[in-house]
Amino acid sequence: MTVLVIADHDNEKLKDSTLNTVTAATKFNSEIHVLVAGYNCALVANAAAKINGVDKELVSKTAADIKNLKPVEPYKGKGIKERGQFVLRKEGKKK
Repeated sequence: MTVLVIADHDNEKLKDSTLNTVTAATKFNSEIHVLVAGYNCALVANAAAKINGVDKELVSKTAADIKNLKPVEPYKGKGIKERGQFVLRKEGKKK
């Protein structure tokens, strides 16, 4: 049986609740996978991989995957943007 722990974090460090959950999951004597979901969460993913007892850490770049569904169109500026993203607009056809 595999135990999946969903990491609680603030994109900089893991919360204590995640560490407590992993500690409790080690009592089952099974594989422990930690899912780190978020955008730019590489620091947290590295920390999750170093937790004692974790066999595998899964990193989900959810925001990047959603953004790739509908990239920003350069003529009208429509599409899924990140907060603070600058879109270089192109000039349309001239008549």
